[in-house]
Amino acid sequence: MKKLLSLALCLVCSTTCTYATNKGLDISEWQGDSIDFTQLKSDGMEVVYIRVAEGGDYEDKYWKINYEGATDAELKIGFYHYIDATTTDEASTQAQYLYSLIKDTTYDCYPAMDFESFGSLSDSEINEIAQTYISELSDLVGTTVVIYSDSSNASSLWDESLNVYPLWVADYSSSDPDLGNWTEWAGFQYSDSGSVNGIDDDTVDLDYFKDTIFISQADDTADTTTTDTTADTTTATTTTTTTDTTATTDTTTDATTATTDTTTDTTTDTTTDATTADTYTVQSGDSLWSIAQANDTTVAELVSLNDITNEDLIYPGEVLTLPFIKYTVQSGDTLSKIAATYDTTVAELVSLNDITNENLIYPGEVLILPFIKYTVQSGNTLSEIAATYDTTVAELISLNDITNENLIYSGETLNVPN
Repeated sequence: MKKLLSLALCLVCSTTCTYATNKGLDISEWQGDSIDFTQLKSDGMEVVYIRVAEGGDYEDKYWKINYEGATDAELKIGFYHYIDATTTDEASTQAQYLYSLIKDTTYDCYPAMDFESFGSLSDSEINEIAQTYISELSDLVGTTVVIYSDSSNASSLWDESLNVYPLWVADYSSSDPDLGNWTEWAGFQYSDSGSVNGIDDDTVDLDYFKDTIFISQADDTADTTTTDTTADTTTATTTTTTTDTTATTDTTTDATTATTDTTTDTTTDTTTDATTADTYTVQSGDSLWSIAQANDTTVAELVSLNDITNEDLIYPGEVLTLPFIKYTVQSGDTLSKIAATYDTTVAELVSLNDITNENLIYPGEVLILPFIKYTVQSGNTLSEIAATYDTTVAELISLNDITNENLIYSGETLNVPN
């Protein structure tokens, strides 16, 4: 993997890092075509990320050999793509190129975007290109996409709207890398000069990977059917190439977010007061990150909203409050205009946001809307969702501009009145 910064070759995070769960490495044609993957596994390696392509027309000449070797050795496999897009159109094309190469493979880890060659692009252009690539690839492969980044860019370049995607962070000088808008890493590349049995005469990138890098984490909570006393919601088992997960755009905030099919039960707390949102009952295998992705929010917001002191410690059966949808006031907006746009009332907005003067709102002000986000699961129907959230099919159709009430898609994000 091309290096992000001219960092000192310093190994400060040893194999005894207490927060690491899986030892791994990432490879490309630079490591040659004779890697001994059986030896890698014997040496304790569990995960291997393989570079598949660079840009929109260069295929790593050894990726297929590496894929076959890693498969035979029963290592956990992920793919990464070094992109060099300079426009959103190029980003879409490059995502399609990667998909064309990996669509018939089986892999264990979310595909990763390695975007670090920016040229003269502005920060906003870089973020737009990254989001376009991720959205396109997510739609194609049916899972979320990992962002590979050095800690400097994680803290200063990437927009907060991207923190719903897992972060694979590189930092060779610290065992506690700066994560910027992220609260945790899924992958941590701690050395670019590693030496391992199985790769001769060359150094290699070494990594730690948490279980949140694995597609099976979604499987663990998506392959059951749970029935609540108010309604039932059926979820689907994810696969490596057709997982019911898509990237969606939240038009109320002009920020693009991702949702992942990891929830097994969504319940409505009818006693929740008007200043809070809906609730979610924690299932076995859940993490705050998986819950945040499934409900179009962030770990930080869940931590704040639920007074959580340890974000790595939640319990099955625990009931978490989910946040409302938020809207940032634009120049020229009025409460009546916003209410009409989102099929609510001025009175509801005034009450929900403790507004004292309904004729006075400011551009940049963030308003809570009386809705939550719901990600359609495999097998869902509008009538089922309406029953679960104590609303009507007609209300869902109106709120989401649905033209055919019998046609909704897994991974589609709906606004649901709360």
